[in-house]
Amino acid sequence: EKRVEYDPARMSEALKGWCRQFGALSAGVCLLEEHHKYTHHGYYELRGVPVDLPHKFVIVFTQEMGLEATLCAPRAPVWLETARQYESGANVATQLAVMIRHMGWPAKAHYFDNYDLILPLAARDAGLGEIGRIGILMTPGAGPRVRLAAVTTDMPLLPDPPRRGQA
Repeated sequence: EKRVEYDPARMSEALKGWCRQFGALSAGVCLLEEHHKYTHHGYYELRGVPVDLPHKFVIVFTQEMGLEATLCAPRAPVWLETARQYESGANVATQLAVMIRHMGWPAKAHYFDNYDLILPLAARDAGLGEIGRIGILMTPGAGPRVRLAAVTTDMPLLPDPPRRGQA
């Protein structure tokens, strides 16, 4: 009911640190732009319904997939690792959204099958990597071995600079 007041730069660093503390490889913040949003929902009962996402900021983070499981592709270990990282991202995003709402700000978690964002574009704009030639996020260190999740909010935050050409 009462919004917590804070310094946007310090809160941005705290929220990104919280994501990393709970398992994210990296985290960043960007302004929510129109090119980050899907126009219509694509999942289950909301399929085809226009997306209404009025938030101003995106906190996006990466979940690193283990190298050994990834090298097993297309066998079962890589699918299990993919599911594990999507689940971990969903847990972090949901908890982060709840924490932001407890501070009095609106927030929506975006993960695996429950997102209204084109997550690779938001991750690029939040400084987490660059879009590769095959259209996926390439991150420093982990390359394409990441899964993404995010939280959108109106909580005032300080955006990170993009990493153009540095992935």
